[in-house]
Amino acid sequence: MLKKEIYDKNRAVLIQNTPYINYEKNIFNLLQVSPDHFEQCVKSNKTYALLLRNWIKECLEHNITPNKVAKKIVRSKVLKYMGLKPRPRIGIGY
Repeated sequence: MLKKEIYDKNRAVLIQNTPYINYEKNIFNLLQVSPDHFEQCVKSNKTYALLLRNWIKECLEHNITPNKVAKKIVRSKVLKYMGLKPRPRIGIGY
């Protein structure tokens, strides 16, 4: 049996991964960081990017709101180590 796929921009995404992708996009929208740039960091196997992606998945499993996750990411300054410049939206703060 063929697995159903949803096409998200230029890549096919399995349905079971869709909630995670939406969750991750919400977080990066709050941080005003390009998800495509973050994806490039992951593909180039930057350690911080891989750890951050795994941590975001874990936050989704524990039902932590994207706003709280974004606040923790800004405070950790991990995005600066990856060369990303977050410009948090109002309400996240440092």
